[in-house]
Amino acid sequence: MSQDPDNHITIDFVEPQEGVGEDLMGCYFIYNPRDDTYSFFQQGSEKPLTTGLQKGKHFDFTLNLDKHREWRLHISKKSTPTMVKGKWKDWKKQSDKYLPSDEWEPEQSYQATAGGGAGADDETNAATAAA
Repeated sequence: MSQDPDNHITIDFVEPQEGVGEDLMGCYFIYNPRDDTYSFFQQGSEKPLTTGLQKGKHFDFTLNLDKHREWRLHISKKSTPTMVKGKWKDWKKQSDKYLPSDEWEPEQSYQATAGGGAGADDETNAATAAA
């Protein structure tokens, strides 16, 4: 099943702008209006890493480029069908040590915007300025 790239809400901003967070750039969300949820995809993939994501909640995942790095993203309640913003955190897994999930709340910020839509640049600039 091919996804329409115009429906992609692509991560185009991470803070800090250098470092491991750059691995999130190009990952994307697709909004599902039927149940007001999002699916999350790794850059270049049409298979979701996770689905049923809700505003105000966080989710964990691993990207194919580094299977030993765990990610946690939080989706802001202010996210819309064309813009998702929130916080992120990563953690390098070690063989026998796992950090309890409640001890690593996301701290850095990210923003994803839909491409090709009128007004997308205005929303991006406004959200970036507020971040």
